[in-house]
Amino acid sequence: MDSSRAGNDYKSQVLQAVDIVELVGRSVALKKRGKSFVGLCPFHQEKTPSFHVDQQRQFFHCFGCAAKGNAIDFVMQRDRIEFVDALRQLGEQAGIEMPRYGQTKEKASQRQMLLEANSAAGAFFEKLLTDPNGGQAARAYLEERGFSAESIRNFQIGLAVESWDSLLKSAVGRKFSPQILAAAGLVKARERGDGFYDTFRNRLMFPIKDENARVIAFGGRVMPGSQDPAKYLNSPETPLFSKSRCVFGLDRARQKIVESRTVAVVEGYTDVVMAHQYGATNVVSILGTALTEQHIAILRRFADRIVLLFDADAAGDTAVNRAVELFLTQPVEIAIASMPSGVDPDEFLLEHGLEAF
Repeated sequence: MDSSRAGNDYKSQVLQAVDIVELVGRSVALKKRGKSFVGLCPFHQEKTPSFHVDQQRQFFHCFGCAAKGNAIDFVMQRDRIEFVDALRQLGEQAGIEMPRYGQTKEKASQRQMLLEANSAAGAFFEKLLTDPNGGQAARAYLEERGFSAESIRNFQIGLAVESWDSLLKSAVGRKFSPQILAAAGLVKARERGDGFYDTFRNRLMFPIKDENARVIAFGGRVMPGSQDPAKYLNSPETPLFSKSRCVFGLDRARQKIVESRTVAVVEGYTDVVMAHQYGATNVVSILGTALTEQHIAILRRFADRIVLLFDADAAGDTAVNRAVELFLTQPVEIAIASMPSGVDPDEFLLEHGLEAF
C-alpha cells in the first residue's frame, strides 16, 4: 500500500473514532438545540452563541466568523497546529497508531517503551507516597503545605524514597532494562561502569506530562531536612523531554486556557498545584529554566494573552526582563504580575484566596 493511501485510511479511521461533540465539548460549553449542539465560538469573541456542531455529520460551523470543518480542522484551529500534528494528537487520544513514515520501527518502539517506563515509574512513586509507614513524613509535609488529597491525586504526586536502588529493585526495574530506564532519565550509570543507581532519591515526585497527559519526565522536590543542595531536580534531557520545550500543568490547564484565551505562568510545580486547587486552572509553569521562544510558541497556540507571575526578587526581575525581549517578536499579548516580596504564589493563595490571587 502506498503512503498516500495509507495516510487517507488512517485519517478516515481517526475521524470515525472521534466524536466531534465530545471533542468540542472539552473546550466549549455546548447545549442541544434541535439536531445540533450550540455554544460560544472559541475562535472569536461573541455574546450570543453562533457556533454549531452537527453530531450526525461530525462537522462544526460558526455563523459568526465562518470557521468550519471536521474534528481535525477543529484541533488545528484550537491549538494552532499543522494538519499532521492535529491528526497525530487525535489518533493518540483514540488509541490508533499513526503510520511511521521516515521513522524506523525501532525508534518508534523505543519512544513507546520510554513512555511506558515513565508511566510505570509514576505509579510506583504514587504507591510509595501512600505507603502507611514509608510515605508518612511526605504526606504530613504536603498536608502542612496545604495540599488537599484531591490535588495530590489529580497531579499524581508521588515519593522517591531515600535509597540508591528502590526503583531498580522494584517491579519497574524487573520489567524494563537499566538501559531503557537510563534512556528515560530514571536511573544513571555508575561512573565506574559497574551498574546503575536511581536518579531521584528522597524527593516528592511531580510527573511532567505532555499536553496529551502522557508522562514524559519528572520533577523532584527535595524533602525537608535533606542535605541535598538542589531543591528541585528535573529529569535529564531525553528523547521525550526537553526543559526548553515543556510546560508543567498544560495537560490539566489547556481547556481553561482555551476558554479564557489567557494563561498565567508561574515558576514552580507547587504553585501550579495550589493554583488549580483554588480554581485558577489556567496556571502553568516552566521547569527551572528561562522562558524560551519554544515555550511562547506552545502557549500562544492556546492563548492570546500570557501573564507572567514571577517572584518579586532579583532573579524574578531578570526572568521578566528576558521574557519581555522575547515577546517583542511574538504575536501575543503579555502582562506582568508580581507577588509581594518574599511570598510565593502558593503561600499567597493559602493566605488570601482565589479572588485576591
